[in-house]
Amino acid sequence: DWSSDVCSSDLAYSLPGGRAVVTNAQEGREAVRKSIDEGAEFIKVYTWLRRDAYFGIAEESSKLGIPFGGHVPYSMTAIECSDAGQKSIEHAYHIEIACVDGYEAWRQRVIEANDPTTVPMLSNKVREDTFELGRATPVIERFRKNGTWLCPTLSASLGVAGDRVLRSEEHTSELQSHSFISYAVFCLKKK
Repeated sequence: DWSSDVCSSDLAYSLPGGRAVVTNAQEGREAVRKSIDEGAEFIKVYTWLRRDAYFGIAEESSKLGIPFGGHVPYSMTAIECSDAGQKSIEHAYHIEIACVDGYEAWRQRVIEANDPTTVPMLSNKVREDTFELGRATPVIERFRKNGTWLCPTLSASLGVAGDRVLRSEEHTSELQSHSFISYAVFCLKKK
């Protein structure tokens, strides 16, 4: 089972430092209940969460009245997460990638893969050459409609842009290009 190898990213966050690997809807529901029993005030979801596990967490969180937030799992779209009741989206990484050519085909490969961590990320060249800010408009509109907050975590961009670590001489131009979408969504949310 591939999920045991990615326990740092395929999980629901409960208590500080407490994590639970979930691989299906039932395990997602159980993780929410256990987290509440242990005193959690919110649930955090991460990048490699499978769709059925995500929806199990979303349904149980809604049913029990505990907010959930976190990353947009690669198997999901930001709009799906907002519609499922996710209260906040962290880092905006998945919003940026949804604005480039080939995103949906890549996401489908992630969904269909036995081990989604083996699906190569879209190349930096594709991400840089085909990025279109206008593709974020439906996401921004849905966030407004659903009251979903975006926490762009702009400081995270100091160390990472796409799939690589930045060298200090790259910071200024990389931060401007990769952080713009975060800033744009954050500002539009406040209207």
